[in-house]
Amino acid sequence: MALIAFMTEPFHKIPGYYAFCSVVLLGFTPCFGLLDKSDLKKIDFPILFFISACMAIGIVAMELDIPENVVAGIMPFMQSVENSSIIAIASYWFGFVVNMLLTPVAAATTLSIPIAEIATHLGEPVKPVLYSFLYGLNQFVLPYELGQALVMFATGYVHIKHIIVVMGLRTIFVTVAIGIMSAFVWPLMGI
Repeated sequence: MALIAFMTEPFHKIPGYYAFCSVVLLGFTPCFGLLDKSDLKKIDFPILFFISACMAIGIVAMELDIPENVVAGIMPFMQSVENSSIIAIASYWFGFVVNMLLTPVAAATTLSIPIAEIATHLGEPVKPVLYSFLYGLNQFVLPYELGQALVMFATGYVHIKHIIVVMGLRTIFVTVAIGIMSAFVWPLMGI
């Protein structure tokens, strides 16, 4: 029902995200009974607040024009590169660096559209450049960037040097994989 409300925006003239959220919220009213007190106690609110905060970081970054500044900052470098594989690798490493500054959710919500605009401006297919950026957001070296690594680190059996070495090697291998994918596989797939 919520998806239908979102898709029929041209007919009812209510912005799609308002219609979608309104229908979802309506489902949680007492007349529909989707949620009761016992269900409410089972909800893991800290993770919901964490995800909301991550998305809020992206929204604030948009209000501060950070995406436009990022595009202006990396565009000269990207324009000097003429090889699609190098552009994909640069996008990957940009995602890796941004991941150190923002959470992956905040970085994805804030910078995905500017990365797509850069690809379009350069005449490159959007998907390989955007996929590479998102792969970069999936890489980490320090344990604070990923909850599972933080738990491993907290046990005392895994030390920071282990995480840095293993994840550093992973980052290098993914760089090579993205180069190969963007040079051979993605063009064959028509991406």
